[in-house]
Amino acid sequence: FRYGANAGEVSGPQFVTDVPAPANLRTSNVAANTATLAWDVAPGVGQYLVRWRPRNGEWQSQTVSNGSVGLTGLVAGQSYSWSVRAV
Repeated sequence: FRYGANAGEVSGPQFVTDVPAPANLRTSNVAANTATLAWDVAPGVGQYLVRWRPRNGEWQSQTVSNGSVGLTGLVAGQSYSWSVRAV
């Protein structure tokens, strides 16, 4: 515990409030080397962390402030996974 400004006052443990999860995840405009990932934004959320990777590959990530991200440099014929979360 930490002592507050007034004698005899103590502060409780810190906490973090829940952040609404993005909804309606979708993939569109898929071409040989590009794709668009999109989702419905949640009220009050300022940024999202988007992660993607080819099957058995390394995760890549990007932080965005809207409800979509365009991916480039993808490998034709490769299967990709992705996720998004509010930050």
